[in-house]
Amino acid sequence: YPMPKGKQALAQGLLRQMWRQLRNRLGQQSVGSPVEARERSLIEECLLLHYSGILEVHAFLGNILEPAYCAIESLHLAERIQDNDRQAIGNAMMGYVFALISAERLSKYYFQRAKNFSVHYNQQIYYLLYKQVIGIFSLNSSKWSEATECLSEATDICFKLGDDPLQFFSLYHQVFIEYYRGHYDEASGLLLALIDRCRRHHYERYLTWFQALQGAIQLRRGQFHQAAQCLEAAKRSMQHRQDALFDCYLGGLQALCSLRLGDEALARRQAQETAQHMLTKRFVSHGGLEGLPGLIEVFLGLAEKSRDLGQRHALVKQAMSPLGKLKQFAGSFQIARARTCHFQGRVALLQGRAREAEHHFRRGLAEAEQSQMPYEQALAHAWLARLPRAAMSPGSQLSESHHAALALALFRQLHAEWDIGQLSEHSQGR
Repeated sequence: YPMPKGKQALAQGLLRQMWRQLRNRLGQQSVGSPVEARERSLIEECLLLHYSGILEVHAFLGNILEPAYCAIESLHLAERIQDNDRQAIGNAMMGYVFALISAERLSKYYFQRAKNFSVHYNQQIYYLLYKQVIGIFSLNSSKWSEATECLSEATDICFKLGDDPLQFFSLYHQVFIEYYRGHYDEASGLLLALIDRCRRHHYERYLTWFQALQGAIQLRRGQFHQAAQCLEAAKRSMQHRQDALFDCYLGGLQALCSLRLGDEALARRQAQETAQHMLTKRFVSHGGLEGLPGLIEVFLGLAEKSRDLGQRHALVKQAMSPLGKLKQFAGSFQIARARTCHFQGRVALLQGRAREAEHHFRRGLAEAEQSQMPYEQALAHAWLARLPRAAMSPGSQLSESHHAALALALFRQLHAEWDIGQLSEHSQGR
């Protein structure tokens, strides 16, 4: 199978591990070809491994090899018995893996192979899994219509199959699409129904994620006390389970909520604990797009308030680790680019590089407009309006009131009450 150029270690590791797994699992067979039933059993095992693995991949880039190994092994075996269903999902996951390491040409190659095989599917479960992978990939690429279409189709298939967990998985990502597009009422309505359904049928794992996402929406709207209650409820539900991605997601949101409620000491402690926990995990996921920014926002928000230069420098330094992970994800996917530019601009501003900050904010605005993400657009306009007039590039000064007006209109559209207050406070201060 084609390997990415300049990724020799990855290529060697994939081939070496493929040889080991085939040797270990097929080694006890005779020298001739294994019987078809044995191969089918192995394929089922590999698919389970690499399908659960791919969910880790888009959360932990450091674990990228394991699902890639399984994907290659499953592809190899599926090809030997000419199973279109399993080749479709295997190729789709390989496409996702290569997208995560920015191997765009190979990603397209494997996604095209997956599409070709999916046309002739036999079992709906594999077509469903294929649609989910494509839907999540499209979500990360800010292709909202394509993501919605794929995930809606996957949800319908789940309903027909009676598979609630897979249906919740698809619905969760559909709610995320509404969230990113600023459709908070629609997202909240869906979440309330899903939370009720999870409680009635005791789906605790999905309940926690739905509660946390509801808290994220309330944070955006400035409803901090309600957000704190939702996030604490999610934490209680998950306390006896291990989910490293959820810990990052929830930790970032809780730290930001504490900051907004005025408890700066608690916010900093929560952010530091979550950031420390992340050192052994390479969180890279759209699921982290509120956890990671929450951490960065706390560190930079505290730095912007501090008059102590030493403390300010230390806080900016602490922000750089989660910002580095966000930049890593933005290198592969459109969805993280606007927010990454936003934080880069604030770091530059804190370090006295206003012209560079302006460049980042304008680039972030362009990325947000391309992605159709109104909250990120509003943030970009708001911070362009806050730039020191004397430090802005020639011709930019005239647009200050224009940016402020656009930011205010977008924040009002989103009912982002805290952001509206901050924008008004800054405008009066100038």
